[in-house]
Amino acid sequence: MAEEERQIYKPERIRKKYIKSGFINVIDVNQKFLVQRPKEDSRVKIIEKSMAQIGFDRAKPIVITDKNVSIDGKHRLIVAAKLGISKIPYVMYKFETPDDEFRYFQLAQIQTSGMRARDELFAYLQTNHPYATLIYKMCENKKSLLNGGHDLKLKPNHKSSNSNIKVENICYVINGIVFNRKTGWSRTNSDYLATLALSIIEDKDVIKKSIEEVNDFMTFFFNAFGWTTDKKDYKFKEHFLLASIDLFKEFLKPNPIFNSDRRVVESKLSKLPVDKTITKNHKVAIVGLLLSRVNNGRQKASKIYGAHR
Repeated sequence: MAEEERQIYKPERIRKKYIKSGFINVIDVNQKFLVQRPKEDSRVKIIEKSMAQIGFDRAKPIVITDKNVSIDGKHRLIVAAKLGISKIPYVMYKFETPDDEFRYFQLAQIQTSGMRARDELFAYLQTNHPYATLIYKMCENKKSLLNGGHDLKLKPNHKSSNSNIKVENICYVINGIVFNRKTGWSRTNSDYLATLALSIIEDKDVIKKSIEEVNDFMTFFFNAFGWTTDKKDYKFKEHFLLASIDLFKEFLKPNPIFNSDRRVVESKLSKLPVDKTITKNHKVAIVGLLLSRVNNGRQKASKIYGAHR
């Protein structure tokens, strides 16, 4: 679809009404917001060091709903309770819908760091964000090779697993294969990614085709480098994964030699030990290394260089 024809994703304005502000007792704040970020010990330590010296910064009040549910300020609440600061500043809003609460939370996180893609995408899913919706649809589909091997958050307290592919890497695969974009997930880029996803999530046939395309890449990836989804596996290092996507999209898939000789290519790559010495390279160097392995022993006329060479 041409850029000028693409439907642009424009999130709705957050509908909220100011109720009041002031000081509230920490124990009166409900912290069980559905998509609240998990506690991060490193963040607690940073805030504690500051708050122990200057107290609770009145210029940065927590944000609560008219039912005293904390929408923004979880780590400050934890530290305040730990230091015995009972009264803390707050601003109360009445949000029209849960979607408005979720969107407010999402925007508040843009100013912070440390929140993982896994938690962010779960939060965005609650507002039916097109990109988050697409990622979940593709990974949870029964015909997807990512089904059962992804690390997406499926419920508020769903823990991460080292046995599954990291969410960041899943985003790299889907973005690279489906959107042809060399990018991963980004909060600050969420509207752009949503725009790319809009035309896909509205068409079951397009979703089906997208799943097939990702399955095709994942079959190649697993056949060539081992059938495991353990995110600690070296082949899931960012540079190596990105190099594999580039190799497949730009050099192998467009080449008729690969399409007729795929098993041989996969077999040659499977004999390459994927270790730290390889994955620490930049993806361009890794692509060169993998191409060298693919072309080893081939006659000049049958070497795979890619359709654009």
